[in-house]
Amino acid sequence: MLTEEEAETLSDAAKNADAASVSDWVRETLLDAAKRGV
Repeated sequence: MLTEEEAETLSDAAKNADAASVSDWVRETLLDAAKRGV
């Protein structure tokens, strides 16, 4: 489980990336990392 602070941090990051939701932002971030081989 995420703490409230962690959830807010992820929510802010998603908003800053213009993502529709945190889950969309996480998916996009993970896919980008996978494509780069990170």
